[in-house]
Amino acid sequence: MWAILCGLEEEGIPAELRNVPEGPAEALAKQAADGSPLAVGIGVSGIEKVVALRLRELPSGRPLFELAAETCSIEQLRRVGANAARLVKGDPLAHLE
Repeated sequence: MWAILCGLEEEGIPAELRNVPEGPAEALAKQAADGSPLAVGIGVSGIEKVVALRLRELPSGRPLFELAAETCSIEQLRRVGANAARLVKGDPLAHLE
């Protein structure tokens, strides 16, 4: 999901990739947000083929965005990364469509 990383980098926010056991995208995003000093996480599930973006303070099972990765364009995936960065900065989010 290099396009997600490109979106983060374009907005000037650092990212850390972690290789974790497979699971639902929302659970992976929650784990990432809980472990991030920036309180934002992205989870990518190879089994579900889903990308999820969430904030730490959101309740479990409630990602901010959840998209089917197989049907997303490269531009949409880039915007997922950009939106994660914008959440950190407090900037308005970009439309995913």
